[in-house]
Amino acid sequence: FWHEHDTHVLHEGALLGQETLGNMTVLQVSVGGGHCIFVTECGQAFAYGCNERGQLGLGDDARRMDDDGTDDVRRIDSLRCRNPADDEGPMICSANEFFILAAACGSAHSLLLGRPRHIAAERSVFACGAWEALGMEFWEDGPCDQAIPHALQVDGDATAIAAWGGGNCC
Repeated sequence: FWHEHDTHVLHEGALLGQETLGNMTVLQVSVGGGHCIFVTECGQAFAYGCNERGQLGLGDDARRMDDDGTDDVRRIDSLRCRNPADDEGPMICSANEFFILAAACGSAHSLLLGRPRHIAAERSVFACGAWEALGMEFWEDGPCDQAIPHALQVDGDATAIAAWGGGNCC
């Protein structure tokens, strides 16, 4: 849907133009239950829309679309990574450390698929939003929504992600 000479992307009646996205080329758009995530060719992810469960992955639950339909597109800046020293638990790292390959959105949760930018390593799946859709009721943090994308434990190298209303798969 994005062509080299196009200057706008249409989403739910709102045009996102160059004043919003700059000169970035959008490779993928994932739309969930009132929220949207864009993945750019340079491996960054941007989000806007409903965010009552932290599904945008921006670190809070603030809505990112004004009532008048104007967008408040924000870059996803932080990820909760697995710590190499397992006993210390997850750590917050910059999203700049990962090249985001894809996004998938459910009703009130989202997934990001990324690979480290500077080291050869397996891809990681990051999840944010509604805890019950992410299977987090059994996590050490207990049942709580995740507003910062959290690395999921995946066996092997994840190659694709998918999300639907109340679930997901890798």
